[in-house]
Amino acid sequence: MGAEAPGPLIPSELGARRYNQMKWIRATLGVLVIGGFVYGVHLWKSGQAPEVVKKLVPIETELAQGSEVPLLLLTPLDSGQSQVGDPVKLVVAETVKDGNGRTLIREGEAVSGKVVRARQASAGAAIINQPARLDIEFDPVKGADGKPIKLAGPYEFTQTNTKLDAKPDAATAIQDPKARAFARDSVARMMKGEPLTEEEKKAADAQLKELADKYGLESARKLSKGEKSGATSGAFEALQKGDLSGLAPAEALLAAKALGEVVSFAGGIDDAVKGFFKGSDIRARTGVKVMARVAEARTLRLPG
Repeated sequence: MGAEAPGPLIPSELGARRYNQMKWIRATLGVLVIGGFVYGVHLWKSGQAPEVVKKLVPIETELAQGSEVPLLLLTPLDSGQSQVGDPVKLVVAETVKDGNGRTLIREGEAVSGKVVRARQASAGAAIINQPARLDIEFDPVKGADGKPIKLAGPYEFTQTNTKLDAKPDAATAIQDPKARAFARDSVARMMKGEPLTEEEKKAADAQLKELADKYGLESARKLSKGEKSGATSGAFEALQKGDLSGLAPAEALLAAKALGEVVSFAGGIDDAVKGFFKGSDIRARTGVKVMARVAEARTLRLPG
């Protein structure tokens, strides 16, 4: 008699076979995944990993305590008028990088703070040893990994770190009637908080564009490239008022650089502007450079 043909699989046998097949597939996939990971690590350590793999592996880098974080002041401050608790707005002026060129804090990142000490200079400040004081503290700034980085404080403004920068072209510009008129009629009024009409803003923008090209005011030149007439003076006015609602961080940074540049230029050729920063009180204009420092070391995990 011939061998008896196998009968159909019963449900329990069919389930067992499928279970064993799935178990074998899972085991094979597990070996492949582990093997691929080990091989990827080997390639990474040997420097042979493709760029797409490197980008998937986070890199840890250190931001040391005391690292400098260059800022620009956006909110004008005055030791005789600012009050303790007043909000202060700043912006990161330059990208902070590690030794390998990786970005740790991005340029244009917004920074907030507040006034923690403000004292007007008294008439006899030199005698009673009560000079003007103006100090602020910073809120944390956002790092490139999206997490906060603490900044040391308080930061003290002084007559020295708020003074106008010397401009090498002031000797030439002081002989220029247009430059003197711009400093006297537009910049001096703006520093005093006097608003300009729309027509005056348009005229000031046209003057600024011409002077920026002539005297190499780079930030002012970039800002004045906009097509909307009066926009540059409008941005300056908004900064002076502390109203940044209409300015993106990058725009606020450029406007602050340009305003500081323009005020420094004007202060070198017109006593009306220069006199605004004289006296016993401490006045920190928009665009003043503020060198903050990292309060404590922190590790950042960045994409490869």
